[in-house]
Amino acid sequence: MDSAPAIASETDALQLLKSALAYLAAADPAQVPTAVQAECLIVLEQADAMSTAVRARYQAAFTAAQGYREDGDYSIRSWLMHQTRVTKATACEHGGWSRRTGTHPRIMAALAAGDIVSRSFARALCGWTDRLPEDCRDNADAILVSAAQMGMDLQDLLALAAEIERRYAPRKRPPR
Repeated sequence: MDSAPAIASETDALQLLKSALAYLAAADPAQVPTAVQAECLIVLEQADAMSTAVRARYQAAFTAAQGYREDGDYSIRSWLMHQTRVTKATACEHGGWSRRTGTHPRIMAALAAGDIVSRSFARALCGWTDRLPEDCRDNADAILVSAAQMGMDLQDLLALAAEIERRYAPRKRPPR
């Protein structure tokens, strides 16, 4: 039997998320076994990755609708700084993830599904395939996401990305 609470709306989901985080914030980590501490760290990293993908999707939609104008802001970055009280650097970082929803849909889908456990892994994958010609990027993303899902570590992913780049990057002509 599934014990997950019924979620009927975005508002319900957000309230449940805030409640879960409030519970964990009030708990005393020193009073639980290290296995629970480890599970908490792993799940929180996965949740951070998933929330990055969710934020990016909502921000992309909000930006496309120019929702920031309703609050008198001239850009999404300005809106984020005023309404969510993040720094300019964080607003720019969020903007980068929002743009990746269009340029790296496979990586963003893997983040949203929790298949890539950390956003730093996802950022590295995006950075590596950004160096490829645009028509090769989606296939390269698919290969790297699959390898990450199978448990390949970052060093091995880097080697795989380098091999992909070697095969797909435009050949540079020798100087005449």
